[in-house]
Amino acid sequence: MNTIQVLLLKLVKHADGLLRNQNVLVMFLVETFIAAQESRNTAFDALVKDPWLEKGKTDETMQNFYDMKTDITRKKANELLKQFKKLVAPKSDE
Repeated sequence: MNTIQVLLLKLVKHADGLLRNQNVLVMFLVETFIAAQESRNTAFDALVKDPWLEKGKTDETMQNFYDMKTDITRKKANELLKQFKKLVAPKSDE
């Protein structure tokens, strides 16, 4: 009985460590996403939006363009995610 308790305690400690590592990883990913999004916005404004506004395009037109590019990229990312999930999905022995 004592051996089972020791093993269970080790398992709980290990699981706790994994969860803490996951939380750190998620926080890191969130910070990375925030930095990437801010960089994307800055680059879009400086390289695309501002020059086109100077040529007479409207803010609404530029926002629509930005949103369209975002949607296209999101669709591509979702397709990649589906492919990754298929790669790591457990194989069934049918």
